[in-house]
Amino acid sequence: MLIPQTNNTPLVVASISEGVISIKGKIIPENPDEFFHQLELITQKCAESSQNLKINLQLDYFNTPSSKMLARYFRKVIAKNPEINWYFEKNDEEIKEAGEDYASLLNFKFNFIEN
Repeated sequence: MLIPQTNNTPLVVASISEGVISIKGKIIPENPDEFFHQLELITQKCAESSQNLKINLQLDYFNTPSSKMLARYFRKVIAKNPEINWYFEKNDEEIKEAGEDYASLLNFKFNFIEN
């Protein structure tokens, strides 16, 4: 499954059979509810089809509304006990710290991977 990348939304590629979702780019959609609803549907299908859900995030930027929606998304998916891989560029402390904040807020382990 695929959500194409736009100027305001990331590329989302999902392998339903393998239970892997990759999200890459920036998240500043005009309608965050619509984007995250699509992402939640894809996540649900992956979780139903695979024992091991894996979510790979490589985000460049996200705005405040998207940050809140990401937190809501993570709260829903941690019940499925996914592996969450949070990728960040070597010198991008802001993105790395955002991932650390989510992990701390949710009391859930994220894997932090420097590119």
